[in-house]
Amino acid sequence: MPSRGLRFVATALAVVAVAAIFSPSALGITWCFDWVAYEINGHVDTNRNTADSLIRLLKKNGYHEVLTVTAKTSSADPRPQDIQLQFFAAAGSNAAAKLKPGDVLIFGAFHTGIVRTSSGAFDHFLQVPGQTGKAYTPDQAAQLDNYFVGAGKRWTLQQFFAFNRDKPPSDPSSWTEWLGRLVSTPKQYPFLGAVAHVWRHAAASPPTRLTLKVNSTTGVAYANAPLSSTHPTAPSVAPGSTLTYEATINRPLPPGWRLDVWHNGDPKSQGNGVYYHTCVLTGKTGFTQTTCTDARPTLPTPGDDFVNAQVTSPQASVLYVQVYVPVRS
Repeated sequence: MPSRGLRFVATALAVVAVAAIFSPSALGITWCFDWVAYEINGHVDTNRNTADSLIRLLKKNGYHEVLTVTAKTSSADPRPQDIQLQFFAAAGSNAAAKLKPGDVLIFGAFHTGIVRTSSGAFDHFLQVPGQTGKAYTPDQAAQLDNYFVGAGKRWTLQQFFAFNRDKPPSDPSSWTEWLGRLVSTPKQYPFLGAVAHVWRHAAASPPTRLTLKVNSTTGVAYANAPLSSTHPTAPSVAPGSTLTYEATINRPLPPGWRLDVWHNGDPKSQGNGVYYHTCVLTGKTGFTQTTCTDARPTLPTPGDDFVNAQVTSPQASVLYVQVYVPVRS
């Protein structure tokens, strides 16, 4: 289990839900719910969130509750390896009993995190005890001990459920009870009975058609499109004239996908494969733009100019169009 900041976890979690309700609004990341909202909302700040406001944001951005997860153990003093996860389908869901990267976990009204690995490890942010209610910028939050984000810091659900702290003595004045604690300290498990509600983004269908129009010439890329469609030739233009172009995809980009448009003969292009990108769209939750337009000058002297548009997934190029523009005197 992560070693840093664990003595603070119970205090921070207990205060977060209450303080989020009564504190005035301010900019920055203050609660765990703010950090998750920032991550799933295209890095747009929506500070002082609660579980309810985060759920509203999730619904707005296309998430649905698909599962709940609880802990099962026969041990009175469970370690993470003693915890079995129990999965239950949410109403109307047929999701498999497995966490997926990108899933948002909400633990009642007190905590939240984002699943990052196929094994179910999740990132989460905890306020610093004694400074609960303080707002941080994303860069400041990333420097805190309780910023459990990234490889080597994120937790598993088993670690979360098995987190424990020393149980306070029932009679602080009893020396016999304190003496017994030197031998075996009683533990309490504040999260063992928690329920993790799993919210998942509905799978977005990627674009299947890319259209690039340069002046009056149109190229289109789609599955098995012929070369004449993806690499058309435009009528010749005079040196220094303006090229007007528009790239359009038939669906919004899923998170992590990109649409790039670049112009080889643009005055800002450096040549040798380094060309001016007049448009870059990056898919993210809630982003629906599907068109890029621009007007740029072509080569100042006769030559061969090209305008290119490409859709890429996180793994590869998916759609590509190139319009050839002869520049002639």
